[in-house]
Amino acid sequence: MRRGKSCCHERLLAVRCEAMSATELQPVTFKPYSTQSNEGLIKFIRDFPRLPYGLEHFESFTSRLTSGPHCVLDFWQGPQRVAVVILLDNAKNRKGILEVAVMGYRWDFSPSQFLDACLPRAEKHAREKSLKTLEIVSSLGLKVGPPELLNRGFQVASTTITLETNHLNPQLLVSHPPEFTWQDADSATISACYELLSLNVSPGQAETIIPKEQFEQLALHLQLKPRILFSNERPIAFVWVVLENSTGQLLFMARHPDFRAKGLGKMCLGEANRVLQKIGYKKLQAEVRDTDTSALKLFETCGFRVIRKLSRFQLKLY
Repeated sequence: MRRGKSCCHERLLAVRCEAMSATELQPVTFKPYSTQSNEGLIKFIRDFPRLPYGLEHFESFTSRLTSGPHCVLDFWQGPQRVAVVILLDNAKNRKGILEVAVMGYRWDFSPSQFLDACLPRAEKHAREKSLKTLEIVSSLGLKVGPPELLNRGFQVASTTITLETNHLNPQLLVSHPPEFTWQDADSATISACYELLSLNVSPGQAETIIPKEQFEQLALHLQLKPRILFSNERPIAFVWVVLENSTGQLLFMARHPDFRAKGLGKMCLGEANRVLQKIGYKKLQAEVRDTDTSALKLFETCGFRVIRKLSRFQLKLY
């Protein structure tokens, strides 16, 4: 009896493998994006999310960081959708770069087939837009790893470390001197936040900072506003978190250079945690480049733990 069940299981497994092989042999096709396909795209991204980009990014990306619906790539293999990609060609703070943002990706889809189908379209689009560099992130949700990208001429551009803590972290229960006060930024004070951010960027990295107009637009549209720390009415630091699913994400944090070694970094993280606690969010995440040793030390000292590393790969087109 056991042998009979085993045989049935083996036959069923063989049938599934044959079906999968048949699907994998079919060519990858591309379907133009339209509003009619939007519901199917969203369901696919929900069922097959790809880190670090999830469903919450889809509408934001398509409305802010692309030049139109033609930037949404809908890939199919036979009767099934296998990947959804957005070409980010309108990021004003990343001049000359076209990022291939993979929103959804079937786990049984071949990485080589994905790259063979996606990269030629991305490269053609980049050249049409006079963008000089293609960029793609290798992460857990996308099986494409360094070998596949390096073999196609990509080079590692940067590695980002994601750290996380929860609302019960005792190291974020910090107090501040009585002359320090926290306030929500408004239309009159958002420029003070941007100035603090600018003061923390070295002259050689000026082009990497988000444009002021885009910064102000985010402040108008995001649910949570920046929180500014004042010392006797002088803005000395700010912290800003955004909401993604059940997690708070640290968007920006900066302090005035005159207040180094005053514990403002820890105060900012503590304030971010308090903001999230008030609305029932239990996790706070932050992304830091692996070369930013001072920031990594701050987060680890404050009880954050590393949960993943993401590497950005770039291909110079000309």
